[in-house]
Amino acid sequence: MNLAFYYHIPIIKKGDELYCPGFLGVFLDSIALEVNKLVLIMHESKHGTDSDYMLKQKNISFISLGKKTSAWERMLFHKSILKNKLVSIDDCNLLLVRSPSPLAPYFKQYLKNTKLVYWVVGDYQEGAKLMKISSPRDLFIKAYLMIHNYIFLNQLKTVHTLVNSKFLFKKLKKICQKIDLVKTTTLSKKDFFYRDDTCLNEKVNLLYTGRINWEKGLLELIHAFSELKKSRNQLHLNIVGWENNPKKPVEKELRKITLELNISDGVTFHGFKAIGDELNEMYQMADIYVLPSYHEGFPRTIWEAMANSLPVIATTVGSIPFDLIDGQDAILINPKSILEIKMAISKIIINSDLRKRMIQNGRNKAVENTLEIQNKRLISTINHE
Repeated sequence: MNLAFYYHIPIIKKGDELYCPGFLGVFLDSIALEVNKLVLIMHESKHGTDSDYMLKQKNISFISLGKKTSAWERMLFHKSILKNKLVSIDDCNLLLVRSPSPLAPYFKQYLKNTKLVYWVVGDYQEGAKLMKISSPRDLFIKAYLMIHNYIFLNQLKTVHTLVNSKFLFKKLKKICQKIDLVKTTTLSKKDFFYRDDTCLNEKVNLLYTGRINWEKGLLELIHAFSELKKSRNQLHLNIVGWENNPKKPVEKELRKITLELNISDGVTFHGFKAIGDELNEMYQMADIYVLPSYHEGFPRTIWEAMANSLPVIATTVGSIPFDLIDGQDAILINPKSILEIKMAISKIIINSDLRKRMIQNGRNKAVENTLEIQNKRLISTINHE
């Protein structure tokens, strides 16, 4: 199979080498092993703070769609971006479009010999519902997200669709012409770290990994940590991740809050860590993984934490309660609840039987969600097109 792939995250080209963020790079290298040729038809950028991963497979080629412009520009001027470029993938059997993305609804009208499959990994509609409107710009963004979602859902009626979570499968199965579940992951067999228990030392390390923004529940996590710190002085909170805005306004505000709460010595902002050994080192030094998001699909970071034998605390949003059993695989809490974060952390620290059970069950689930397994499933599924 010759496969073409699109996603809105830009590629950085340095000489003959191609770079992208690690979570995308490990997927692309893995999927390239399953096909004769992988053609990336994507935007190009000159720089990217998280584009640290160099693609390794030699059967990967790149067709540039030019600079990534604003979402509304891509939506309005899709013809000038796509029409002439998509001719270049006529020798590909299939184009896989990771969605949602501003250009996603418009590919079909410009394809001739290449079949189209969508891989839906998120939900603009859910994001729009949770948006706080505090300016005309926010209102414009919300309107854009709702309009885009309407146009995109109409496209799903005529195209084979893959989704990466049970939540999206349930939501979209009545809309799509054909739908299959294939999970997204960054894990390889080499990423697993085996231990039976955590919280065995006097110092207990809490860990969050992911994007640094308010919707990840970091404000509630810091306040819960502050309350726990009053009775558990040896508790430490580690925040690992990146912020899309290079000025880091969210991180700066969070640091200010830790100073106001007098807990800055107990909170470390580690910044961006490269996927693989560097990121795994953070998981392996931790005792408890906490992800108090307001909304998610199914975050890959949960599989990463479970593969590194960490007990997990997560919120009952998106596909998380579809895939994980509360008290067996993880502790599931309601979003935006400082009290529930605090109680879940305390429960895990105190109860060794609970910790061991969640570590074992979580690792068993992560084993089922490696790149090796899920990408073979992906190719097998789309090969029937």
